[in-house]
Amino acid sequence: MTTEQMTEGHLYIPPEYDELRDAIFALWTVLEKRRAAYPPPISEFRQRQAVLQNIDDEVLSGRPFSAFSAAHLKMLELLISYWRELEVDGEPQAPEPDDVLRRER
Repeated sequence: MTTEQMTEGHLYIPPEYDELRDAIFALWTVLEKRRAAYPPPISEFRQRQAVLQNIDDEVLSGRPFSAFSAAHLKMLELLISYWRELEVDGEPQAPEPDDVLRRER
């Protein structure tokens, strides 16, 4: 089975990718510990705006996702899948997006 195939409505991720998942979860823990030790001087909402702007301007250089190759998009899909897992299984837990948006509006 490839990563393109779905099982029970979810992206199938082969067990060989567990090392990548573990590395992403380890990075998350380090980033969150650093954030707890050195709280950012701006609100969560403003941080999100800045990061999204940086992704668009610096990382994607303003290019739409459709401009990237299928191979690169598959890798992004895998990374996003693990990133979404962090919302449920990551420690420590980050603020829920809806809670942040309600407070910041």
